[in-house]
Amino acid sequence: MEREIVILHLEDDAMDMELVRATLDASTLRFNIICVRTRAEYIHALRQGCFDIILADYKIPGYDGMSALRLALECCPDVPFIFVSGVIGEDAAIDALTKGATDYVLKQKLIRLVPALHRALQEADDRRERRRAEKAQQRLNRELRAISECNESLVRAENEQCLLGDICKIINEKAGYIFVWVGYAEDDALKTIRPVAWAGTENGYLATARITWDDTERGRGPSGSAIRNGTSVSIQDFAIDPLAVPWRQDALQRGFRSSIALPLKKEKGKTFGVLNIYSTEPHSFTVEETRLLEELAGDLAYGITTLRTRIERKHALEKASQLAAIVQSSEDAIIGKTLDGVITSWNKGAEKIYGYSEQEVLGKSIDILMPPEFKNDRAVILKKIRKGEYIEYSDVVRRRKDGCEVHVSLMVSPVRDTAGRIVSASAIGRDITERRAAEAQRMKMLQTEKLASLGELAAGIAHELTQPLTALSLNSESMLVRMSEGDVERELIVQKLKEFLTYTERMKKLIEHVRLFSREQKDDVQHVFDVRTSVSNALSLMGTQLAKRGVTVSVQLPEQTACSTTGNTYRLEQVIINMLTNARDALEDAARAEKNITITVQREERIVEVHIRDNGTGIPPEIIPRIFDPFYSTKAEEKGTGLGLSISYGIIKGMRGEITVSSEVGVGTEFIIKLPVTEQASAL
Repeated sequence: MEREIVILHLEDDAMDMELVRATLDASTLRFNIICVRTRAEYIHALRQGCFDIILADYKIPGYDGMSALRLALECCPDVPFIFVSGVIGEDAAIDALTKGATDYVLKQKLIRLVPALHRALQEADDRRERRRAEKAQQRLNRELRAISECNESLVRAENEQCLLGDICKIINEKAGYIFVWVGYAEDDALKTIRPVAWAGTENGYLATARITWDDTERGRGPSGSAIRNGTSVSIQDFAIDPLAVPWRQDALQRGFRSSIALPLKKEKGKTFGVLNIYSTEPHSFTVEETRLLEELAGDLAYGITTLRTRIERKHALEKASQLAAIVQSSEDAIIGKTLDGVITSWNKGAEKIYGYSEQEVLGKSIDILMPPEFKNDRAVILKKIRKGEYIEYSDVVRRRKDGCEVHVSLMVSPVRDTAGRIVSASAIGRDITERRAAEAQRMKMLQTEKLASLGELAAGIAHELTQPLTALSLNSESMLVRMSEGDVERELIVQKLKEFLTYTERMKKLIEHVRLFSREQKDDVQHVFDVRTSVSNALSLMGTQLAKRGVTVSVQLPEQTACSTTGNTYRLEQVIINMLTNARDALEDAARAEKNITITVQREERIVEVHIRDNGTGIPPEIIPRIFDPFYSTKAEEKGTGLGLSISYGIIKGMRGEITVSSEVGVGTEFIIKLPVTEQASAL
C-alpha cells in the first residue's frame, strides 16, 4: 500500500485549486493537500508543516513563484518543487529549473501532473537514499580510519591507561562520536562498572550514571547486559527506548540519542570490561557499523590482554634477572640439582666456599662435595626431597676442591614446576667456619669467666666444706674415745651415723653443684627451672665470702607465685654470681660502715624479675652506656677481666630476657634481670 503524500499547494485561484485536486483524485495517489493563497500563508505553512512536495503557481498577485521557490529551497531543500502555471514561458521555465525547480506543468496539460509528481517523488527518494548511503559510507570510512589508528595505537602502546585514553580519543575525534568511555567490571558486592578512560562530552555523566553489571535496573542497560551476556547491546533512541529510562534525562541533556556497549573479552571468553560509544543521532548503529565496532572492541581487548601479558613478562624477566643477580652475588652457596643429584646450577658463593668453578661442576654429581663418611647423605636427602620435604642442617661437613673439609649450615628444598610436580632441588649452604670459631672463642670466654668466679669463690667453698668435715672429725674422735671406754649405746651409734650421712650428703651436693657449674655448658641445653633456685644456689656459693667481708645480704623470694623460666640454670647462676661479685667490690670501694645487698625476686604478669641492689659507690652516668661492652671495666686489672657484664648480657639475651641498670654515684646500684615466665603445665 502506497504511503500518503502531503502536498503544499500555493495558488490564488480557487478553480485552479479544484482542477489540481480533481486531477489528483482521478489518480491512484493517496494524498493530503494543503492549499495556501498568499505569501504569509505560504511562509506559515512552510514553518509549521512537513511536506513531501510543493506545487506553486508562477504568478500570484502580490507574490511570485520564483520567490516562493527560493524560500522553499531555504526551508526544505530536499522537498521537490513543481510549478503548475498557465502563463510560464519556455525561457522562464528553463530559468526556474536552473534555479532549483524540480519540474513545471502547464495548467492546460494537467494530465502531466501525476506522472510529474511520481517522477519528482522518486527522484527525491533517490537523492535522500544517495545522501544516506554517502553519509553511511562516510561514517564507515571514518570508522575504518579510526580502527586503523586504533590498531596503530595498540602496536605502540606501552601503558594500559594511555592506550585506553588514546582509543577513546580516536573514536571520539576520528569516528565522530560525541562520547566514548571504557569501563572495567569490578568483582565487588555492588558489581560496579569502574570508568577507566573516556573522551568527548562527558560533563559529569559518569559520576551520576551509577552503572553496574548486576541484574538490577541500572545493570540491565547496555553496559551491564554486555558484560553479563558477552554480546553487544544498543539503545537506538534514548527518547523512547525502555532500556534508557535510568539515564534518559541526563543523556538527552548532553545530546546523546543512541549508544552501543561492546564487551571486552579475554582469550577464554570471559568479559572483563565494556567499550561504550554514544551518538547524537537516533538509530545510529547499523548492522555494518556494529560489525566494525565489534571488530574494534575485539582488537582493543586483545591489545589490553597482550599489553598486560607483555608487562607481566617484562616484570617476570626483571624479577628473574634480579633473582639471578641476587643468587650470583650471594655469599651463600646456592646450588641447583636434579632429583638424581646432578648439579645444574652453581653460583659465585658456591665457587668461593667449595673452590670449584661453575664449568668444573655442571653435570657432575653432588657426591664430589661429600666426604667419604657422609656419602649416604645424598640418598637420604634426595629421598626426602622426592616426598616434598624440606631438609635443614645447622652444621654438616662438606669437602672442598683442595680436599679440606668445610662446615656449612645447609637447607635443601624441593623445586616444583607450574603443575606442582617436584622436578629438582635447590641447596643453600653457608660457610659457618668463622662462626664456629667465634662460638668456640665465646664458649672459652664464658668458661674463663666462670672459672675466674670459682677462683674468687674458693674460700667460701672451702669454708662450706670445712664446717661439715670438722663436725665429722670431732664426732668421729668422740665416738672412738667412747667406744674404747666401752660406753657406747646402739642408739647413739645410729644417731651419729645419721649425722655423718647428713654431713657427707651436704658436701656431696656442694661438690656436685660446683662440678656442674664449672663444666662447659652448651647453649642448646635448655630446661624449665625455678629462678628462685638459681638465686639460692648462687648465694650458697657466695654467702660465706660476703659474710666474711661484712656484707649483709637480704633475700626476698615469693612463696606462692610461680617463677619458672626456660634456659640454663647454671648460666643464670653465673650471671647472679657476677652481679654479687660486682656489688661486693663496689661496697669495699665505698668503705661504708653498713654494707648491704638486697636480692628480690618478683613476678610481673608474664615476666619474672631478679633485682640485685647494693649501697656501694654507684656508677657515673657517662659510664653506664659502656658497662656491657666486652673488656670494659672500671676495676683494677687484677680484679677483673672486663668480660663479666658482657657475658651476662649475652646469657640473658639468649634466654629471651633483658638486663637493665640504674645507679647513682655515692648511693648505689641496682641491676634488674627480666626473664619470660614459663608455666610448669606447658613444660610437662
